Amino acid sequence: MTLALTPLIYVRTSALHTLTVLSLLRNIQSRQPHAISFAKITLSEKEPNSQWQQLHNKAFPPGMDATNLDTTSMPAIQEMPVTSAITNLMEGDTIKLHGGKISIKGYAYSGGGSPILRVDASSDGGKTWHTANISYHHKEKKYPHHWTWSLWDIKLPVLVGAKEVDIWIKAVDSSYQTQPETVGHIWNIGGNLNNSYHKVKVKIEA
Repeated sequence: MTLALTPLIYVRTSALHTLTVLSLLRNIQSRQPHAISFAKITLSEKEPNSQWQQLHNKAFPPGMDATNLDTTSMPAIQEMPVTSAITNLMEGDTIKLHGGKISIKGYAYSGGGSPILRVDASSDGGKTWHTANISYHHKEKKYPHHWTWSLWDIKLPVLVGAKEVDIWIKAVDSSYQTQPETVGHIWNIGGNLNNSYHKVKVKIEA
């Protein structure tokens, strides 16, 4: 997990110097960061030499593998690309339609303080798209100070007679950045920053 710190509390040490003694985490590299605690805070002008910062939290070019990896060629990841996920359905679920639609919920997020502009959903493998409703969005915070997840939901239409539905989800942020369709387009040896479409295939209850 890559962390960047934003000043939250300051202690005045003199008329000309301000010391940061507590900071707020704002940038992450992982979709599932773990809770952390600080036994000691050390101020430094350089990144730590830990394996996480110098090796694991980097997205190397697709042409690099274990035989030619240059760990100094890329900086550590500081911001997540725009991403989204379905939270109420799993691969292989059997779903009952209501009015010919599937109820889907999830979250969307973008790094660098960019708010989510919209979330698009498809029930036919990307042939047609529908825009989800954003049910929670911290509207008071605007770029570049938007750090919260956006929650979304949609009642997604399904083709009449369909027995299996291939659901695709993608988000768009305020810079109009969107997600790639497949992980193959953004492959790297560490598997980092995989923000490809979230795809879930479900069965329709007869």
